[in-house]
Amino acid sequence: MEIRDILNTVYRRWLVFVVCFVVVMVIFMFFITSRKSYYAASSKIMVKTQSSVFSTYEQLPHLAEMASMEGYRNIQTQTEVLRSSEIYATAVEELGFNSGDILGIKVTPIPDSDVITITATAKTPEKAVKMANKLPEVYLRVIRDSQRDEAKESRVFIEEQMKKITGELHEAEEELKAFKESGNITDLEAESQEKVSRLVSFETQLNQRQVDLDATRSSVKELESQLTKEEKEIVQSTVFAENPIVMDLKRKLSTLEIEYARLSPNLSERHPKVTEIKAQIKKIEEQLKGTTKEIVESRNMAQNPIRSRLLDKIIGAKSDEMALETQIGSLRNVVAQARSELSALPADEMRLVRLTRNRDLLAKLYEALEEKYQDFRVTEKTQKVSGRIIERARGGYDVSRAKKFSGILTGMAIALIFGLGMVFLLEYLDDTIYTPSDVEKGLQLPTLGQIPFDKLLTEHVLHCQEKPNSPSAEAFRSMRNRLRYLVSEQQMKVLVVTSSTVEEGKSVISLNTAITLAQFGRKVLLIDGDLRRPTLHRYFKFENKGLTNVVVDGDDAAKLILDTPVVDLSFLPSGPLPLLESSPFVASELFEDPRITDVLNMFKKLFDFIIIDSPPVLAVTDPLSIAGKSDGIIFVIDSGVTRLSDALDAREELDALGKPILGVVLNKVTYTKAYYRYLYYYYESREG
Repeated sequence: MEIRDILNTVYRRWLVFVVCFVVVMVIFMFFITSRKSYYAASSKIMVKTQSSVFSTYEQLPHLAEMASMEGYRNIQTQTEVLRSSEIYATAVEELGFNSGDILGIKVTPIPDSDVITITATAKTPEKAVKMANKLPEVYLRVIRDSQRDEAKESRVFIEEQMKKITGELHEAEEELKAFKESGNITDLEAESQEKVSRLVSFETQLNQRQVDLDATRSSVKELESQLTKEEKEIVQSTVFAENPIVMDLKRKLSTLEIEYARLSPNLSERHPKVTEIKAQIKKIEEQLKGTTKEIVESRNMAQNPIRSRLLDKIIGAKSDEMALETQIGSLRNVVAQARSELSALPADEMRLVRLTRNRDLLAKLYEALEEKYQDFRVTEKTQKVSGRIIERARGGYDVSRAKKFSGILTGMAIALIFGLGMVFLLEYLDDTIYTPSDVEKGLQLPTLGQIPFDKLLTEHVLHCQEKPNSPSAEAFRSMRNRLRYLVSEQQMKVLVVTSSTVEEGKSVISLNTAITLAQFGRKVLLIDGDLRRPTLHRYFKFENKGLTNVVVDGDDAAKLILDTPVVDLSFLPSGPLPLLESSPFVASELFEDPRITDVLNMFKKLFDFIIIDSPPVLAVTDPLSIAGKSDGIIFVIDSGVTRLSDALDAREELDALGKPILGVVLNKVTYTKAYYRYLYYYYESREG
């Protein structure tokens, strides 16, 4: 189907399309206008993805993992926190809202940034604005309180450790002082002092690694509490220690740690040897972390992104735990070796070494704790949070308005589709003949002509005579030209004009076809063969005396032929038909009378063409008798009225006669207004 056919189909059924479109739009508008309005407001908050408390302290890199709200965060985690029911419930309670006042909360992270958009939807714009501003406030307060509580807990813990170490340091100093005052020995030799310094350095590193290990284990334990049972079994499995690759990496790491511990007391951190060993240690630690991750991922567990990131944290902490255990083991060996070097000293000197070592070790540990204590104390006093509001909600906007507009557009689209669907459904179910393509596809017959629908045809039946320059007259002449070539090739003279049903305009077609043939200079005889409903004599205003008088009364047919106002056109009426029950004449059998055959043979010698107006095929049996006397049949179809099934039935009846159907004349064809304007403009201009 071409676009032109589609447009013609819609044009023919425009009323169906309009009604369907309007009905659907009315239904949509009813539901759209009945929906209550609701409003939305948005604010923006910027969150920091790294802890501001612990990230700068390399001495205790895993203390940050102990805090659930600190450490290395990602934007998705903060998004989930903002979506939590605790934040929502607190905000609703502080605002004094009911649960039904807020219709929805949408938390959306902006890609490639640390900014999160918070959108609150409520029944009124004021409540939407308040909720959009309250949520980030509650979030930041919860973060701040959590940081302060965690900093306080850490400060209290370190404070208790400092008190304990202070007592131990005081005892060590008093013991060292008492020993020196005893007069046995007061100072160590330079070599012994160097050995003591090295031992103290090794033990200090050992103690720091032990503190890191304890912190890491606490972090792992807290993170594991958020895992499922199956996930815990994976991360707690001994498969890490049993893996040969892990064992080999730990051996290499142990060797490097021992070498680093021996060099660090004598060389600076920037020394090439120290730098090289540290780089190798870092590389092996990365390999250890990667191997640990591969072991966990080999279990093929399906996790959501949040739990995957949680497992990544635990994997990193587990790797650090194994590295620290290896470092501690290596340092213990180094410490044992350093102690053995001092074991050969005399008893008094050995005692002085031990007392000096204990004092120096406790003093360094106290200094480290003092530094951390001050850091946590500052954090606790300050109200620094890991985020800030960068844009507050200023006013609520009507979300339903946009949805109403989109609903109207959706309704228009659905109405359009529904209207077109109904049009083409009716078109599919409708077998009415409209166009020449319908004739060719349905009847397999050519179209002789298309006579446009024109009110002038009903007012001036002798149209081609009275309005020769009208579009309708031109259509008849076009049909005449096609017909003339057909009949001349096959030497046809007697043509029957019929249709499938009544009121299809076959009489008007017969009359004007005869007129156009006469206007072309041919002698034409028009016979009214519709004995039951004769109409042609009324158009000429003649008395109805003709064929039936020949058969019933035996009149001379030549004397019954009438001259018409059209040059070369003669007319033979049907004549009156006696319809009494006692009458021996039957209309369908009159044309079977031999006298009709003789009359037609005589007329063939007198005229070039004989046009017979026949009754409809499906109405009576007369046209079959009439068509049997003809040379060819012209089949009239009322465009937009005649059904294909009726036309097929009529053609089947006509085909049984063995007479050729020359073609179809589409009558009352409806063209577009533009086409009509063009035709009338053209012909009126020509007449002028």
